[in-house]
Amino acid sequence: MGPTHVLYASVGGGVEAPAGNETDAPGTFGLDTIHGLSPLLDPIRSTSYELGLRRTIAPATGPVALLSYDLAIYQTDVQNEIVPYRGGRFYFTAGKARRRGAEASARASVGGGLALGGALTVQDHKYVQYVVDSVHYNRPGAFADYGGNRVVGSPKSFMSASLDWSPTFSNTLRLSAGIEGIGSYFADDANQIDVARSAAVSVGVATRRAVSIGGGMGIRGTVTVNNLLDRRNIASAFLNPDLVGGKPAAYEPGLPRHAIVSFSIQQLESMP
Repeated sequence: MGPTHVLYASVGGGVEAPAGNETDAPGTFGLDTIHGLSPLLDPIRSTSYELGLRRTIAPATGPVALLSYDLAIYQTDVQNEIVPYRGGRFYFTAGKARRRGAEASARASVGGGLALGGALTVQDHKYVQYVVDSVHYNRPGAFADYGGNRVVGSPKSFMSASLDWSPTFSNTLRLSAGIEGIGSYFADDANQIDVARSAAVSVGVATRRAVSIGGGMGIRGTVTVNNLLDRRNIASAFLNPDLVGGKPAAYEPGLPRHAIVSFSIQQLESMP
């Protein structure tokens, strides 16, 4: 369609061996008889389909100097979906899963050194075929059918937005602000343990080039404040977690408001 306007489609497939930490189960002091190479794992097989559109526009007039966007939809059919249990100590392969979703992103450069960006992903990841016994929970002979449930640990959405400003009156500073969000998801195959959605705002300042500190040396650095609004959030969750006192030991809290400072010292290039 042209160098700045691309429509594409792809079909692909693959076979993946489980990772080492998934095949080599840890010791659990006699609570589980599986050790060494797990017999519950099979090779993962997948087939993926994707359709997308990319475009870059440079308007001759108007406030926008450059605009680019990317749109895509996808579906991946997975056989032998790997599922963690006992809080991720062990893994097994569970029938079939279907992962589908849509992604969109855009970035625009406007006057005055401003740049805006954003991205959104929505996804629907579900088990298509998943029947499991409960032998590891002291219920031999019992079965659960999780077909139709959402894939454990897979958020419904991701989003981000950013604003960058490189002021024209300074060739040194770059200011930025952004927000990142993650949708809710389930921490268990039964879809009973919910991990709430969350979002965090960040701001930062950085040098666009090294600033001379004498002796032919320069310094570059960044200062970023994350979780600016000091919101409580869940950083991650153990999947198919253990129960402690009848309640799931699933959640790991995220950091409160915090700052990250980094800098480097380098030799300045000499002028010709």
